[in-house]
Order: sequence, then C-alpha cells, then structure tokens
Amino acid sequence: MPIDDENDPEEGVGTRSVYDHPTLRRLLSPPRSSFRIDDLTNAGPSAFGDHATVIGSISLDRSERRKEFFSDRVSDLTRRCRTFIQPQYFADLQQRLRRNRIVGIAGLPKTGRMTAACIALAEHRSADLVRRIFPRGADIVAHLREDPEIIEKGSCYIIEIADRQLTDVLRSLEPIFEGRDSSAIIIRDLRSSEDELHRAEVFHEPPDASLEIFRRHLALYLDGKCVADCGTCAGNCHEAYVSELLTEPVKRSIGLMRSPRECAHYAERIAAELPRGQAIAAILPSEARRRREEARRILLLTERPDEGYHNRSVQHRRALRIAYAVFAGQPMASVSEGAGLLLEKLDHLFAEPVIGRPALLNDLPSLLGRELCSDWHRPVDEACSTQRVTRVAQVDAEVVTAMLDVAWNDFDNTRPALIEWVDELASHPELGFSECAAVAAGIFATHDFDHVYSRVIRRWARDRRWRVRRTAAAAMVSTANLDGADQLGLASNRHVRALVNAEIENLARSTSPLERDTAAMVWGLGYISRNPSQAARALTVVATNATGWRTRNVSDAIERLFGTIGNSWTIGMLSWWLDSSNPALRRHAAQAFFDWVDRLAPTSRRRELFALLDAGPTQVDHMASLWRVVLLDPRFSVTAWQHLAEWLKTGASDPQLSGPIRSLIRRLAADPAIRSRLTYWLSRGSATTTSAA
Repeated sequence: MPIDDENDPEEGVGTRSVYDHPTLRRLLSPPRSSFRIDDLTNAGPSAFGDHATVIGSISLDRSERRKEFFSDRVSDLTRRCRTFIQPQYFADLQQRLRRNRIVGIAGLPKTGRMTAACIALAEHRSADLVRRIFPRGADIVAHLREDPEIIEKGSCYIIEIADRQLTDVLRSLEPIFEGRDSSAIIIRDLRSSEDELHRAEVFHEPPDASLEIFRRHLALYLDGKCVADCGTCAGNCHEAYVSELLTEPVKRSIGLMRSPRECAHYAERIAAELPRGQAIAAILPSEARRRREEARRILLLTERPDEGYHNRSVQHRRALRIAYAVFAGQPMASVSEGAGLLLEKLDHLFAEPVIGRPALLNDLPSLLGRELCSDWHRPVDEACSTQRVTRVAQVDAEVVTAMLDVAWNDFDNTRPALIEWVDELASHPELGFSECAAVAAGIFATHDFDHVYSRVIRRWARDRRWRVRRTAAAAMVSTANLDGADQLGLASNRHVRALVNAEIENLARSTSPLERDTAAMVWGLGYISRNPSQAARALTVVATNATGWRTRNVSDAIERLFGTIGNSWTIGMLSWWLDSSNPALRRHAAQAFFDWVDRLAPTSRRRELFALLDAGPTQVDHMASLWRVVLLDPRFSVTAWQHLAEWLKTGASDPQLSGPIRSLIRRLAADPAIRSRLTYWLSRGSATTTSAA
C-alpha cells in the first residue's frame, strides 16, 4: 500500500539528501559550460537588451535545398596511399574488381572503407581516374538512368548507398558501367558479417594495427615541421620525437582506438600541438576507453569460479559487483542486500523459485575481485565519519558509469531483471536505496531512454511518495548531465538531452499535481534547460498550481535558476510573476526574491548589484517592484529593511554604484508607504549599524 504523503512529505522521518550518495552527487553536478548563449532559441515573447523586445516566434528552417547530383575526383588519394594498411580482404577485393564491373564493401561507418575502396580502384586503373559520387545516399539509380553520360568512360567510381539493399542497385547499374567501360565500388552500411551480405560484397574489418596507422598518419602530418628547433631542419628530428612520444602508456592508449579515422584524428592533433611529457596523455582518449575495458574485465570475470548450480557462482559474483558499483558510498551490508535483490530478479527470469546464494563461504574481497578491492585493507579514516565507523563501497563515479554501461549493453537478457531491480530499490525503505536507484536509472537511461523512462521513471514521477518522486527527478537530471558530460568519458548525445527536456515539459504541464511537483524537483536539483524562455513558461505553470508544502520545490527551482541562467534574467521572470493576477505566482516571486537577497554574500554583493542595476532602467524597475513587495510584506519586512540598508551603504561607499542605487531609491520612494518608512529609517540611521538605513 503506497504511503500517502499528501500532507507530510516524509520530512524528518529518516530522510537523506540525494547529495549524500557520492556518485549521484557527481551526476547531479552539471558539466562546465553547459549553458551557452548560442544555445538559446526564442519560442515566444523575449527581451534582449534595453527596451528591445521580440514579439512572436523565431524558428530556423532546417529544410535543405535539394543538392545536385555530381561526381568529383578524390583529391586526397596521395595521403590515403601513404597511410593505408591493407585489410585481410584486400587481395580478394582486387580479384573481384578484375572479374566484375561493380563490387561492394559492407561494414561499419568511419572504419576505413573509403580509403580501402580508393586504393583498390587506384591500383585497378589509375589514381587520376578515381572519382566519388555525391551526395551520399542519393537516388543514384534514377539519376544514372536519366543521364548515363555522367559516368566518364574508363573511370572508377565510389558510390555510398547507406543501408540500402545491394541487389536492385547492382542489377540496374551493371549495364550502365559495362557500357561506359567503367568500374565502381559500392559502400554500404552493415553492422556485422553475420548480417545479410551480398555475394558481390566483402565485409570490411579494419586491420588490427592501430599503432602503425597512428605512426603513419603522424609522419604525414609532421612533414615540413621542425619539432626540435633544428634551424635548417631536414626532418631528421621526427624519428626522435616519435620515439619519445610512443611510451608504453601511450601505445596502450593508441591500441584502444577503434578505427583508422580515430587514429588519424589524434595523430593530427599531436602533430599540431607537439605535446611532450604529461601533455600527451591529456590529448589521447585513453582514460574513458580504459575504464570501460576495466569494467568488462571486472564483470566478465577473468578468474572463472566453479560453475555450480545454474551458474550460480558466476551470477553471484556479477550481481555483487554491479551492486557494489551502484551502492558506492553505502555500507557493505547495503551492498550485500542489493546484490541479493538483483539475484532474486534474475531468478524470476527462469520462472523458478529463488535459488539463493551461499552464506559464510566466500569472503567479500574474493567475490569482488582484485580490481574493486585494491584498497580493501586500507585503514578506515575515523575522522571522515560523522556516524559509526563502517566499511563502505569505494568506487569512482567514472568506474560506476562504465560498469553499468557494460552490465546494460554487453550481456544477454539482463535488462528486464535490471529494470525490476532498480524499480524495487526506488521503493525500498532502507536509507540510501532510492539514491542508488536514481544512479542506476540515470545511467541506463543514457543508453535506452525511452525504455527506462516508460518502465520506471515515469511511474516514479507520479508516485504519491515524495522520496520516490525525488528519485525520478534525480534520475532525469543525471541522464541529462551524463549526456553532455565529457569528463565522464561519454560521447555527447544531444538527442537524449532533448528527450529529457521534452519529458520535463510534459510533467510540468500535466494535470497531475504529483508530476508537476516532480518537474519542479528536476529544476531544483540543477537541470539546465537549453531554452530558458521555455523553462520559465513551464515553471510558471507549476508555480501557478503549487500549494502547501509543494511550494518548497518551486523555491528550490528558482534558486537554481539564479545560479544557472543568471540573476538578471531570473529577476525579470520574477517581476513578470509579480504583475500576474495569480496570488500563488505573486507569493512565489516575493519569496524567491527575498531568498536571493538573503543569500547574497557581502563579498559578491558589489559585483552583482553593479551588473543588475547598471543594466538599464528596465532592470531597475524590476528590482524596485520586487523590493516594494518584500519591504511591505510582514513575513520579510524587518530583515528586508536591514538588507536594503546594506545596499545603501554599498552604494554610498562605491561611486560606480551610487547612481544606480539612487535610481532604485527614487522608484521605491514613489510609493507613499515606502516613502514614509524610508524617511523614518533614514532619520534614525547610523553609519555604524546595519539595522536601519
């Protein structure tokens, strides 16, 4: 039976902050430079600059003009020849070209298929005759049927058809190329050699020679450069620099590169920057790749135990290691409990009773393995513990991310069990379990957002328990931050962040007060919208309908807006709320402005005041209207007058602020109620006290 927290959001009953979990604290911290001015899009009335208002909507028409069909000579063939390493199938490809007009290369994009095709055609005919047809994926068959003269006699062509079936293309193009005495290689996207491969195709697997590919590209990019201040350099310093560069750690990093294009990219960067020493490691993408390889070693169990009943020993170790990662920072008792819950979910997949696991048989260090227990016997620092001294799981956030990536993507039929496990953790009564659920759900959602959101996060967002809704909010913020968090070693995927933003909008505009409250929690936990105008409108809907204790989440959301979008923009939004006829919006505006004034530290007050009050008369009007409300509101009046006195003293001691402060006071004094009180305080004010102006 779910707990109804309509009047009591579990406050003071064994709750913990989401920031107590070390991994979740990292995931909830947005990456640097996550909000940029060029990310802004206008979707309604917005103000930019003094007295400048854009009315309506601005949209960017992304439709492209239809590109013309054409072919062009491959201009970088010389460079490709210098850096090319033959894949295993290359001799077979050359034989096929001698027998057929058209052959195919299928494989994954960005793995060297284009270079292999260029070299094969150049050796088959001539480098000057190799041409490439543009645009990629165009309806080549239709174009060539209309005008076969596009194909020059005796030339060679490279045609890219994305993932289309090859049979129909071959049947249509072979007569055309036969008539023009030309040859072609068709490049097609294909995931693996086990997929449907046409008899005229070879499957492209890049050569396992990352180091040699990197070395050749580096030599190419170093041409004409002196790397040792030789004076009259003849390139003799290159070999010494490459030998210095290719240390064993650097070679291991290069060995983890996945494609020739990646090798070429980093070779070009190194040739441009010419790093030495530790600066080399900062350029190469070694850490992220190495973490995932380490995570695979941890979960694939290099030390294979006895299989036992239903491979229980293997499952037991993997489940414990996954739980150890998810429960980072939690006591080992919680790790063991979490592993047991995961094993139960795995047992349910077999539709059998719970198998259980052995007790008092294996010690934890042997179950967790050498990688996770390297510091197991390190003494526990009692000074760092605010409660009892106990052993906790110690895993870096980056390793947690890599291990859950492997658990989600590299094992068969585990996702249903992982989803059910995460769902149970979110509702578990033990402290810290719901934060662990947010960690796992947030990381899993970066790989399969629609599935994870529909199965668990959406249901959490409308749960009557405040703790479960907070788990949903933390998971969504973690997903959005991971999506652009290069420091965690993940490729940025704006598509997932866009999905998160769309779902936050849906929650904010929902008819359910619980879902609207979850949306406010998302902003309160630090979610940064790429479109602040859109976020302000959605937050306005939430604030309009927020009542009772739910107003706390709206206040947290506004506080975050001050820190992420900026004070000037947020104060403009609060002024807009103050002009509303809705009492809830006016109440939120007054509370949020007072909280901001109260938080403004003396060290940053001058800088913030100068930026705000010097922005123009419109900004001063916004500030005056908000000050007027808090100065007259009995809830804030005494403290608000004290803060206004501090502002006056700051303006009196700083010539740059004296003019803007005077403008603010003039606007406040226009109100008779403010003028009488201001006169009273000024007549009794002392230069040595802050209790009055």
